[in-house]
Parts: sequence; structure tokens; C-alpha cells
Amino acid sequence: MLGGYSVMVSMTEGELTRVLAETTVATFLEAEKNSLRSRRRKQFLLAQTHSDLPIILLQEAVALAPEDARFAYVYVIALNSTGRSRDALEIQKQADARHPTDADILTALVTISRDQVDGEGAIAYAEQLVRVARNNAQAKMLLEALREL
Repeated sequence: MLGGYSVMVSMTEGELTRVLAETTVATFLEAEKNSLRSRRRKQFLLAQTHSDLPIILLQEAVALAPEDARFAYVYVIALNSTGRSRDALEIQKQADARHPTDADILTALVTISRDQVDGEGAIAYAEQLVRVARNNAQAKMLLEALREL
């Protein structure tokens, strides 16, 4: 133990300052690396335990900005893609009531209704889509395809 002190005593003040600075920087970098690992671990665990977190955040976005049709559209698509088609359709109908001329919302309503084997509903929404997007050839083709089913 005494030998270690003799090494420190024999160091010049500049060398001692350099060693202390290097040790401080190394300690700081190691703490940052551990902090980053800890944050990533927490994010991973949060995602694993709260897989519905994105849905919850989208729901909050719709509640906070009901005038933004895009939030409603993305929320509905997320619900539908996680197997919650009935919820998606209900939310989409509410969004349609607020935004009756939004082509994205109408297209989602057509698609979800068709996927739920609600042919009449899908045709009704497709007709509304054609009225809103008069010059959209795809909307017209979609309506024709639904009528043929």
C-alpha cells in the first residue's frame, strides 16, 4: 500500500492532473454507457409489457385533436391492423361524422366494412367516396368492384 503512495508522490503535478482527468473522463463515459443501457432496457421492457402503448398514444392524439382527420385515420388503421376491426369501424364512423369529406377516412371505412363482410356498408361508403373524390378513377373502380361482389 505504501508503494502506491510513493508512486503518486513521485508524479509531477502535471502527470497527476492528467491521470485524474483521464480517470474522471473514463468514469463519466462508463456512467453514460450504463445510463444508455439502462434507458434502452427500460424502453424494451416498457414495449414488452405495454404493447398497446402506441394504440393508447394514438387514442390520446385523437382525443386531444379531434379536428385532425389524419390522427383519426392512423388510429383506425392501427386498431384494424391489431385485430380490433369493430373498434376501428366505430371510431372511423365517428371520424366520418366530423370529417365527412375526408377521402382517407372514407377509404378506410370502405375497406374495414368490406373486410367485415358488410357489403352494403362498404358500398354506401364507396358511393360517398365517389361523391367526395369525383375525379378519382380508383374510387369509381372500387365502387364498381364492390357492386360486383
